Amino acid sequence: MIALMARSLFANIAGLCEIALMEMTLDWRRSSHCESNQCVDVAVTADGVLVRGNQRGPVLHFPPEAWRALCVALKADATR
Repeated sequence: MIALMARSLFANIAGLCEIALMEMTLDWRRSSHCESNQCVDVAVTADGVLVRGNQRGPVLHFPPEAWRALCVALKADATR
Protein backbone atom coordinates (compact mmCIF):
# COMPACT_ATOMS: atom_id res chain seq x y z
CA MET A 1 0.00 0.00 0.00
CA ILE A 2 2.79 2.46 0.88
CA ALA A 3 4.62 1.63 -2.35
CA LEU A 4 1.44 2.33 -4.34
CA MET A 5 0.97 5.66 -2.56
CA ALA A 6 4.61 6.57 -3.17
CA ARG A 7 4.29 5.77 -6.88
CA SER A 8 1.12 7.86 -7.12
CA LEU A 9 2.76 10.79 -5.33
CA PHE A 10 5.83 10.53 -7.57
CA ALA A 11 3.63 10.48 -10.69
CA ASN A 12 1.79 13.61 -9.50
CA ILE A 13 5.04 15.43 -8.74
CA ALA A 14 6.50 14.38 -12.08
CA GLY A 15 3.39 15.67 -13.84
CA LEU A 16 3.61 19.03 -12.07
CA CYS A 17 7.29 19.32 -12.95
CA GLU A 18 6.50 18.55 -16.59
CA ILE A 19 3.85 21.28 -16.65
CA ALA A 20 6.27 23.75 -15.05
CA LEU A 21 8.87 22.95 -17.70
CA MET A 22 6.27 23.37 -20.45
CA GLU A 23 5.48 26.84 -19.15
CA MET A 24 9.10 27.84 -19.73
CA THR A 25 9.53 26.36 -23.19
CA LEU A 26 6.16 26.34 -24.98
CA ASP A 27 4.90 29.03 -27.29
CA TRP A 28 1.38 29.59 -25.96
CA ARG A 29 -0.92 31.37 -28.41
CA ARG A 30 -4.30 33.03 -28.11
CA SER A 31 -6.68 33.86 -30.93
CA SER A 32 -6.38 37.35 -32.34
CA HIS A 33 -10.20 37.42 -32.21
CA CYS A 34 -10.18 37.19 -28.43
CA GLU A 35 -11.59 40.37 -26.95
CA SER A 36 -11.94 39.19 -23.35
CA ASN A 37 -10.33 36.94 -20.78
CA GLN A 38 -12.75 34.16 -21.72
CA CYS A 39 -10.43 32.69 -24.36
CA VAL A 40 -8.13 29.69 -24.19
CA ASP A 41 -4.43 29.45 -24.97
CA VAL A 42 -3.03 26.64 -27.12
CA ALA A 43 0.47 25.30 -27.61
CA VAL A 44 1.60 22.71 -30.14
CA THR A 45 3.89 19.92 -28.92
CA ALA A 46 5.53 16.98 -30.63
CA ASP A 47 2.69 14.69 -29.52
CA GLY A 48 -0.38 16.94 -29.80
CA VAL A 49 -1.91 20.19 -28.66
CA LEU A 50 -2.13 21.59 -25.14
CA VAL A 51 -5.04 23.82 -24.11
CA ARG A 52 -5.38 25.94 -20.98
CA GLY A 53 -7.95 28.40 -19.73
CA ASN A 54 -5.43 30.55 -17.92
CA GLN A 55 -1.78 30.50 -16.94
CA ARG A 56 -2.37 28.87 -13.55
CA GLY A 57 -5.17 26.49 -14.46
CA PRO A 58 -5.12 22.89 -15.60
CA VAL A 59 -3.70 21.94 -18.98
CA LEU A 60 -5.54 19.57 -21.31
CA HIS A 61 -3.64 17.42 -23.80
CA PHE A 62 -5.25 16.54 -27.14
CA PRO A 63 -3.58 13.91 -29.34
CA PRO A 64 -3.40 15.12 -32.98
CA GLU A 65 -6.41 13.09 -34.16
CA ALA A 66 -8.57 14.33 -31.26
CA TRP A 67 -7.55 17.96 -31.92
CA ARG A 68 -8.45 17.60 -35.61
CA ALA A 69 -11.84 16.10 -34.71
CA LEU A 70 -12.53 18.92 -32.24
CA CYS A 71 -11.65 21.58 -34.84
CA VAL A 72 -13.86 19.91 -37.48
CA ALA A 73 -16.76 19.74 -35.03
CA LEU A 74 -16.37 23.38 -33.97
CA LYS A 75 -16.21 24.58 -37.58
CA ALA A 76 -19.30 22.54 -38.49
CA ASP A 77 -21.17 23.95 -35.49
CA ALA A 78 -20.17 27.51 -36.44
CA THR A 79 -21.74 27.16 -39.89
CA ARG A 80 -25.18 26.17 -38.56
